Amino acid sequence: MSLIARRASRPFGPIAPQPKEFLTREQCQALFDNIVALSTGGGDTSSSISSQWVGGSTWARNRMHYSTDIHRFSVGVGRSVHGAGSGAGTTRIDDAALREMLQRAELSLTYQVDNPEAGPPEKYQDQEISHPILWSEETYAFDVGKRTKVAQSMMEASDTAGLMSAGTLLTRAQAPAVLNTTGLFRYYPVTEVECSMTVRDKKGTASGWAGINHYAIEKIDPMKIAAIAYDKCVKSMNPVFVEPGRYVAILEPQATADFFNSIIGWLDRSVAEQGMGPFTNGPGTTKIGERVLDPQLMLSADPMAPDAGFIPFDQGSGEAYREVDWINDGILKELAYGRGYAKDHHFSNKLGLPNSGSYTLHAKPGTPLRTVDEMIATTQRGLLVTRFWGVEVVDNRSMMSTGYTRDGLWLVENGKVKSAVKNFRITYSPLFALNNLEQVGAPVRVFRPGTATLAPPVRVRDFNFSSLADAI
Repeated sequence: MSLIARRASRPFGPIAPQPKEFLTREQCQALFDNIVALSTGGGDTSSSISSQWVGGSTWARNRMHYSTDIHRFSVGVGRSVHGAGSGAGTTRIDDAALREMLQRAELSLTYQVDNPEAGPPEKYQDQEISHPILWSEETYAFDVGKRTKVAQSMMEASDTAGLMSAGTLLTRAQAPAVLNTTGLFRYYPVTEVECSMTVRDKKGTASGWAGINHYAIEKIDPMKIAAIAYDKCVKSMNPVFVEPGRYVAILEPQATADFFNSIIGWLDRSVAEQGMGPFTNGPGTTKIGERVLDPQLMLSADPMAPDAGFIPFDQGSGEAYREVDWINDGILKELAYGRGYAKDHHFSNKLGLPNSGSYTLHAKPGTPLRTVDEMIATTQRGLLVTRFWGVEVVDNRSMMSTGYTRDGLWLVENGKVKSAVKNFRITYSPLFALNNLEQVGAPVRVFRPGTATLAPPVRVRDFNFSSLADAI
């Protein structure tokens, strides 16, 4: 869907209600005024303030490990005096802590003449921000008692079957604020829930996993997550040995995201123009306008996207996030840049295009979409992957990466899942994989805490499973 079509069709949500335990807009403003009053040496001041509640319930070996409720503050300050800049932070909001934070920042002021983003804080009031729905009263009310009850229900089937389960059910609510002395004030309360579970057999030879994060507890089904993890564990018992090599790989959505996530941080113009990362052709150049993925694929981000919305501004600078198609029809269309970069390079649009880290990887409109079962049914021989673990980039130009399959790997032959197989180390690039695309499915929300990430299942050819691994 084009940006114009998405803009016309997307919902417009109200700003979230003010949680009672958090700093209000007025309290954030008063705290910032106090920070400015305590600063010395003149200049400009910017600050990021967050009050947060985190409720975590964790279990292992089918027994609750802990359930907690934590309230905390986080305050960061940036000081700019006569062209020199520095920053510091604290987790306390009393005068003594604020003075100590400011002293650390002011004693470490340094000049950054080669940094186009350095200098006094910008006034971003001319940037209209989006207003996605990111607050759930049900999530905020999901207290320790409710979490413990759900967690105990999730582990019940594994306990009865003599399997071991471990998992986390975490709820979070925060109210981030960004302010500066040029008049900027951003504030946006949000909620988030993380739910994941692993089931293993007592011999340590079989494992299954499932998980998701979302702003709303009502958008996920913890018992379904538990059932998927249990089913994958049972089906991964008695794995057989298969020779390492290149196989057709069917990647479930979580596996696609696990492998692709490392790409997102490289979507940056200044980095590419320094000759680094996968989107450069050398110093001073980028690959904008060139094909980098299969033509069937698109990569986008939109704070207003249904099930993929995110906080609509950068929590450090306050700069607004805008909807963007990073990659369209496989062609790189945009790379991120800040307002300072835009001014320095005389862009017609000087608002900047910061990268939120959230994304949706999806097929372009009109592409036939296949389910995982349909991909299996049309595969002569290949491997079905639940997810990857420990993925690390070893070459940032090609994005060649290494890591492990984990929590469910199966051999597919003649359109059917034949057997569980022992895990592999992988040595491959997500760019290579997504240029060897054979089939793609509909994107779904995956487990990537702190971001809104949607990824599709894909079937790719010649995926390099380079050696056996002892992981389960």
